[in-house]
Amino acid sequence: MSIKFPFKFHGFIDKEQLTSQIIRRQVRLIPLNRASSHLGLDVFKNFSKIYTNVLQALADFDYEYLSAIMEPHFYKKCKESLQELQDQNKILRYVSENRYEPDEEDSEDEIEGVLDRKTSQEKDMFLGIDLNKPSRLRDMIFGPTGTLYQEPNLHLYLEAKGAYGVDIDRSKNEGVYKKLGDDYSAYTIYLNKENTFKRILEKQVLILNVYFFTTRKLILTDENGEILEGTDDVKTWQDHKFRFETYGNEIDWVLCDIDDFLAGNPYLDVEKTSF
Repeated sequence: MSIKFPFKFHGFIDKEQLTSQIIRRQVRLIPLNRASSHLGLDVFKNFSKIYTNVLQALADFDYEYLSAIMEPHFYKKCKESLQELQDQNKILRYVSENRYEPDEEDSEDEIEGVLDRKTSQEKDMFLGIDLNKPSRLRDMIFGPTGTLYQEPNLHLYLEAKGAYGVDIDRSKNEGVYKKLGDDYSAYTIYLNKENTFKRILEKQVLILNVYFFTTRKLILTDENGEILEGTDDVKTWQDHKFRFETYGNEIDWVLCDIDDFLAGNPYLDVEKTSF
């Protein structure tokens, strides 16, 4: 059966396709040291925790938490999808290995100590690729700067983009009519007819596409517990993509899309290209 739901129960994208996008620089990985220097040392642990919290909130139909962290348009579509599942007596269940997941009270030393105890499979595989074999992707991930953050049951890496002249709340972008740049650009500029440059300066959005490779996942069951979508195998790894946004002058992450459910949740309903 096919369920329209933000979280793809069998993973976001084929590993070979994602690898190809990384190598072609359609997905631009950020070195860990650059991300931590700009966003703080805890940014990776925070995204790991948010990932788990969001999945648990979806499983619990926790609309209060989801509305607090999601962009309003994305939240509306997500709530509609959840309510449809409830109407059909479908049940969401969070599945994870009973292993380390970071806590707010964990010190850096405690985290590093746990990460040192990775299994050989976790050390050698990423995106389904054997990291012992020479490849451009391996060099990008484990080069001098590194791009991959690892926990025993979760890996993540970041891709950064910028948007100028728009609000994160999509409903506030009615006066915007044009953009310079595209989905593969490092940044996109949105224009409007009045106060264009003032708006560009005031509305600077940092976009982070956070790619997770993890055994933490959701499954969909019927009321008798029979699995309808996904797998409850705690050893099965999946790729997922979360789109986070924040204004550049105030780091306050807003979740705007999951697994391209809304195709990135465009800022404009209809993107005009001229007056």
